[in-house]
Order: sequence, then C-alpha cells, then structure tokens
Amino acid sequence: MLHVELDAMSAGGMAFLPGHLGLPARGGGGSERGQLHRDRMSYITERPGRSPNTVIRIAKNGATVLDANGYSEGKVAIEAGKQPDRAERLPESLRVRSGHCGSHTFLAHELVGAIAEDRHPSVNLRQAIAYKLPGIAAHQSALRGGESLKIRDYRSASA
Repeated sequence: MLHVELDAMSAGGMAFLPGHLGLPARGGGGSERGQLHRDRMSYITERPGRSPNTVIRIAKNGATVLDANGYSEGKVAIEAGKQPDRAERLPESLRVRSGHCGSHTFLAHELVGAIAEDRHPSVNLRQAIAYKLPGIAAHQSALRGGESLKIRDYRSASA
C-alpha cells in the first residue's frame, strides 16, 4: 500500500513523507524511506541496497544565498548525507539494526533507563504526541479523500 503524507510545518516548510507499507524491498526484507523538503535544503533517507541518504541544497560559493524574493540562488548540489553512528551509546546487546533509521533501540533504551532511574524520559509524552499525530492525521485525511486536517499542538503545557 502506498502512503503519502504532506505536512505543512509551523515554520512554513513542508514535509513530504512517502512510504510503501507492507511491501518487501527489492531483495527481500522491509523498507522505509522518508523525505523532508524545505525551502533551503532537502534530506532523503536511504533505500537499503539502492541509494544512500541524500542531501540536496542550492548554494552559491558554498553558502545559502537568497535573492530579493527570498528564493535560493546558486547551483543545485546533491551529496551523500551522513548519519552519525551512535551505537557506542547503547549497551552491547542493543547494538543491532532497528526500524526507523535505527531509532527503535535508542528509544527503548531511553524508556527503560528512565523507568529504572525514576526520571522522565528525554522524549516526553507531549513530544511523542507531536511526533505521532501527523501520521494519524494523514491516515484520517486519506480516509476522507485527502481532506486537509489541522493538528492541535500538544507541545506546550497549556495545550
């Protein structure tokens, strides 16, 4: 099933998140891919075995330059995006490849550590809702024929 999410971000940018749900990637195994497109740069996550993480930006002499209308000037540069490997922060038993670009093991480790240490996790409930709600709204939008839906901002304590 093809799932495409287009989010209008609060700072004015757009996030385009296409995904193929339930389809095996070429060569077997599942795959996921995210794309974030902003006005000055785009980031596309890897397709295992096919293409690397990719950064696309428009730059003039190595810097972002905007014209009088606020549009980027210069040439399009496409380069491999480098995601840091922070596996050394995990216990040896959790240093495995996991879903969503490797984030699952980090999130699980942080949650279990927070419970064991009687502290709040670094990703709190309000942040988790802010991360998850756009996907839920995208699904509801698809069920309603692509209707645009507003998403409440739960990040502040007064929400």
